[in-house]
Amino acid sequence: MQTEPDGRKIGEVAAAAGVTIRTLHHYEAIGLLAPPRRTASGHRLYDDEAIERLYRICVLRRLGMSLREIDRALAGDDWSLGGVLRSHLADLEARLAAANRLRSGLLQILSDTTTPDDPAAPLLEVLSEMTTVDHDIEQRIQILVYSDLEAAMAHLVEVFDLGPGELTRDGDGHPVHGTVDAGDGVIWLHPEAPDFGLASPRTLGAATASVAVMVEDVDAHHRRAAARGADVVYPPVDQPYGFREYSARDPEGGLWSFMRRLPRGGVVSEGRGPTRACDLLVTGGDLLDLDAPGSVRADHAVAVAGGEIAAVGPAAELGARWDPDRTIDARGCVVAPGFVDAHIHLSSFLVTPLAHERAAGPSLFGGGAEPADLLTLVARMTSMPVPAEVTRAVLRPVLGALVAAGTTSVVDAGSAGLEGLADAAEDVGIRLATGPSLADLWVEDGTFGRQADADEVLARARDLVDRLDGRAGGRVRAVVSAVEPTACSDELLRGIAALAAEADLPTHVHCLIDEDSDALHREVHGTDPVDRLEATGVLGPHCTAMHVGNADDHAVEVLARSGATVDHNPLGNTMLGWGTMHRRAVPRLLAAGVPIVLGSDHSPSMVPTPFDLVHAALMAQREAGGADDALLAEDALAMATNADVAMGRPGALGALRVGRRADLVVVDTSGPHHLGSRHPVPSLALRARAADMRTVVVDGAVVVDDGAVQTLDLAEATAEATEVLRAVAAHAG
Repeated sequence: MQTEPDGRKIGEVAAAAGVTIRTLHHYEAIGLLAPPRRTASGHRLYDDEAIERLYRICVLRRLGMSLREIDRALAGDDWSLGGVLRSHLADLEARLAAANRLRSGLLQILSDTTTPDDPAAPLLEVLSEMTTVDHDIEQRIQILVYSDLEAAMAHLVEVFDLGPGELTRDGDGHPVHGTVDAGDGVIWLHPEAPDFGLASPRTLGAATASVAVMVEDVDAHHRRAAARGADVVYPPVDQPYGFREYSARDPEGGLWSFMRRLPRGGVVSEGRGPTRACDLLVTGGDLLDLDAPGSVRADHAVAVAGGEIAAVGPAAELGARWDPDRTIDARGCVVAPGFVDAHIHLSSFLVTPLAHERAAGPSLFGGGAEPADLLTLVARMTSMPVPAEVTRAVLRPVLGALVAAGTTSVVDAGSAGLEGLADAAEDVGIRLATGPSLADLWVEDGTFGRQADADEVLARARDLVDRLDGRAGGRVRAVVSAVEPTACSDELLRGIAALAAEADLPTHVHCLIDEDSDALHREVHGTDPVDRLEATGVLGPHCTAMHVGNADDHAVEVLARSGATVDHNPLGNTMLGWGTMHRRAVPRLLAAGVPIVLGSDHSPSMVPTPFDLVHAALMAQREAGGADDALLAEDALAMATNADVAMGRPGALGALRVGRRADLVVVDTSGPHHLGSRHPVPSLALRARAADMRTVVVDGAVVVDDGAVQTLDLAEATAEATEVLRAVAAHAG
C-alpha cells in the first residue's frame, strides 16, 4: 500500500484487509476502530497501530467472535493473540479427538462379527460421541439471495443496523458472497444463481421467507430505520403471541421483523388491542396520496407520535385505536405532506433595501452578464463574512412567511452567514438544508483560473458542516455544494463527493443552466458538465442537480443512471427569462424516471408560496409543450412535496407514510374559490392560496395553528428585520 506521511487512506486499508469501506465506517461508529488522524481535506488516515488493531479484529472475526465480544477482548489488559490462538487450537483438538473416537466406534461395530449381550450399548456410545462432535461444531446459517448483493448489504447495515461482515468479490470485481451479523448469529448473502434456482424476492415478485431479529428496543430501532429510509410495512405493535414487533422490507422485497418478547402479563388480547397514546391526531380530512387510487384517501386520519407518523388510516378506525394529547379536526380540509422550496438563496434578502428602478436592460442573472462573471459573483457572495445576528434577524420573518404558506422544508442554494440562517430556522421551527457552496476557479484581474486551494476550501467546509449538521433536533441538515462545475477543479469535485460520502451529507450542484454556461464549461474543462460530475463521483442518489433546463438526451441518460434528483425552478427561470423551457427537459426527465423537486430561485424579488411554484411549473411546461397534459397536476404536486433527498433525509419526508417524519399541512377548502369538487389534486394544484393554510406541522410540532405562526410574532420579527436592513443599507452606503 502507498502511504501518506502519517498513514494509509481508508480505501487502501479496506482493500488490503478484504473488507468494505462501509465496514470500516461502522467499526469507527461503534468505537471499535477509529482512525487516529485525518488529512487537511478530512480523509481518514490509519497508522501502524490502527492497522495492527484491524488485524486483530479480522482474526477474531474469523474465529467466530461477535463485534461486541471483540471490543471487550481488545479492551482487556490481558489481550494476547497467542492465548486466543491456543484456546482455539485446544477447541479444535477436542473436536478432533471426539471425531476419532466416533470413527473408532463405527469401525468397531462394522468389524465385530459377534452379537454382543447388549447390542444397543455400542450404538449408544456412538450416539454420545456424535453429540459431542455435532453439537459443538454445527452452526445453522441463513442465506439470503439478492440481485444486487452489495446494495442489499449496505442497506442491511446502514438502515437495519446489522453488523457488517466481509464482502468477497471474484476476479472481475463482482460481489459473490457477503456476511452480516445479526446479534449472536450470522447471515450469508448470495447473488442470484439461476442454475441452482436461487432468486431474489424482486425477481420472483414475492418473498418466500422472512427473517426475525431480536432487538433491545423495538421502537428505537424502528425510529432509526424509518429515518434512514426503511420501507416500513407496519409500525411497532404488541402481538397476541407475546412479542412487540415491527416489519419492514429490504430493497429487494425481503421481509424482516424486528421484535422483542413482551414481559409476562404484557400480551395483548385478540382484536385491535388497547388504545395507544400519541401526540397528535389529525382526523376527518381528505389525504393527498399520489400513490392511492384517485390520489385521495377520503375521511382519513394521521396519528403523530415522537415526531413521526405513527399511523394512517380511516378516521373512525384511528379514533378508536389512538389516545391523542391533541386532536385537530380536519373535516372540510385537505391533509397533505409538507411542501418544499428546494432552491432559494436566503442571504440575498440582505439586498432588499436596494431602491427599485425601471429596468433599462436585462438584470445580471437575466442575461446582463457573462457566465464567467456570474460564477465569480456567486463564489464571492457565498464566501463573504456576514454576522450571524444579521442573517438571523433578516431571515426570521422570511422563513416565517414561508412556513405560514405551507413550506415545511427549505433548501438554501448558496448563501453567506449560514450559522445565522440555522439560528433563524431553529427559531421558526422550519426544516432547513444549508451549507457551504464551494468553488476554486473564477475570474481575477480579467483571467479565469485557479483562485483557491481545494484542500483548504474543503477543510473550511468540513468545519462548517460539523457546526451545522443536526442542529434544531435534526431539523437542520448540512449540505455541501458546488457553485457550478465550471467553477470547480477536478480535485474539488472529488473532494466534495468524498466529504458527502464520509459524513453522509446531501450534495447540490448548479448545472446545465443554459447553453452559454454549458459552452463555458466545455471551453474550460473540455467535456460536458454532466460527464465530469459523474466521473468525479458528485452525481449519485445523495445529489440534487439544480436547474438542468439545458439537459439534452445524453444528460438525461446520465442523470437517470446516477440516481440523482433534479431541482426544477420554473418561477425563477421564467421570471428571469432564461429561455430553456423549449428544451422540454422536465418531461424527458420524468419519462426517464428521474425524481424532480420544485424550487423558486427568485429571491429576493418575492417570498414564494408552494402554490406559486406549482402554478409556474404547470404554466411553463404546458405552454412549452403546447398541450394541457404536458405536465399533470399530480406530477406538479409530487415535485412540490418531494423533499427527502434535497433535504438530506431520503425516505423520511415527502409522503404521509408510517415511519416518516411528521411534516404535514392542513388546507381549508371551504372557501368560495374551492366551489365544486374538493378533490385534493385540483384543490391544491389550482385553487389553493396561502390564506387557506390552517395548520402546519413540522417534525411533529404544530408551527402554524389556525393560520397563525406559533413560534414568533411575525409583525415584530418584520419590524426588527426592517431596522437591520436599514442599518445594512446605511453601512453599504
